[in-house]
Amino acid sequence: MAVSIPEELRAFGITSKEFVEKKRGLAKSAETEVNDNDVIWELFQDLTKKALSYEMLQMLFWNMAIFKDKLGQNSFEYQQKSHKSRLLDLEQKGKT
Repeated sequence: MAVSIPEELRAFGITSKEFVEKKRGLAKSAETEVNDNDVIWELFQDLTKKALSYEMLQMLFWNMAIFKDKLGQNSFEYQQKSHKSRLLDLEQKGKT
């Protein structure tokens, strides 16, 4: 079953297969039907744990903010995290 993955996740290499597997795993633990938006959010969370650089975190947090905006939710926290990651990246590279 092919699932339409949002561009924000496809950009980080998430496939339909990974989406379906995550959805099944969440449904098992919740013992109920899981909303696609919840699956998308969990995949974003997983990606932040695997990020190898502040630059990657910056992009992830920014995309998480965009996703929150699309849902009509407050994205300020994730915008802040994105900017903080950007500053940490610059500091790490000796540019501040």
